[in-house]
Amino acid sequence: MGQLEGSGIGISNKDYAAVATSSLAVAALIMGIIHAGYASVNAKAAAVAEAEALAARMTAEEEASELQVSPAVITDMSAAQAAVESIVSSYGENVAVSVRMLDGSGNFDINGDESMQSASMIKLLVLAEYLDELDSGAIAADDSYELAYADVVGGSGTMQDDAVGTKYTLDEVARRMIAVSDNVGTNVLIERMGVEQIQAKADELGLANTQIAHKLMISANDGKWNMISANDATRILTRVAGGTLASADSCARAEEYLLAQEDSEGLAQGLPDGVAFGHKTGTVDNIRHDGGIVYAEHPYVICVLTKNMGYDTANALMSQISSAVYNAIR
Repeated sequence: MGQLEGSGIGISNKDYAAVATSSLAVAALIMGIIHAGYASVNAKAAAVAEAEALAARMTAEEEASELQVSPAVITDMSAAQAAVESIVSSYGENVAVSVRMLDGSGNFDINGDESMQSASMIKLLVLAEYLDELDSGAIAADDSYELAYADVVGGSGTMQDDAVGTKYTLDEVARRMIAVSDNVGTNVLIERMGVEQIQAKADELGLANTQIAHKLMISANDGKWNMISANDATRILTRVAGGTLASADSCARAEEYLLAQEDSEGLAQGLPDGVAFGHKTGTVDNIRHDGGIVYAEHPYVICVLTKNMGYDTANALMSQISSAVYNAIR
């Protein structure tokens, strides 16, 4: 028999087990306690606080189950979450944040499931399908692509500056897609694999708020946009780091691409020197995103999506968020 602290009321082990089976049970326990008519307000508060703590632990354990890990401890993310909430409070729905411990021991998000225009963050989904097709043998890393004039588009990247007829392996195309956010390389892979197949990968991974509608730097006649949420981005990145997005070798290849990222603004600016950060950024007018794997003593994944703000403002905000999270959970 256990007790809810400060209440003097015994709770059987069987009752605790029932609570641990679902968040609905937690809600039922809270309501039962409150309606039981405790005389002490403090006792009610203590009971509710313990039940809420149990609910938070359950959430972390559910996340750990999704990532196929069993954390020995649950990381207290409350200080990190409170710090970030204070930083972003004035921005409302214009900022989304998602943070996950790599060992599955804790997570939090702010507007994490809000679907936003993805900019180049959609390249994480293209990468996921690319790795899958490498593993299945549908394509090979040393398959050749020859740059065609019709494939050249503007925006970020370096392939657009190469001579028509330049030859690349698909491995080089994929690496440039991530490391220098190459739009030409991204479109080459989308053409090879197909929009429908890439979207099917999002559905397979349970990325409910992610949509790929078309290639990059090409006007969409149907008015659809490529979309992603902060939580969906962290799910992809967490699986890369955990070796579960694809085979271990393919995930290691993806980590190499991410660690080669040449954009060092945004979240990277909020990390101490010497802390490795494998990440992907996305930038278009008034949209600036960043998300990646922080290889700290206690590694974690962080993603921040912003909209309706200037480039410098977004970078400064992301740097502040990144520093707050790192300092709170290191």
